[in-house]
Amino acid sequence: MDELANNLINALFRDLLDITLDLIYLIIALLILIILAFKMKYFLKNLVFRKK
Repeated sequence: MDELANNLINALFRDLLDITLDLIYLIIALLILIILAFKMKYFLKNLVFRKK
């Protein structure tokens, strides 16, 4: 029974690790997208001002 319990705990920890890693990758991707969006916004503003 102890071996089974250890296997279950190990599987749970692995799943939690995978989930946290996925969340971290998602958060990083979102941050990169937000930064790019802000840069594009400033770039477009500069283009508009140059046209005027």
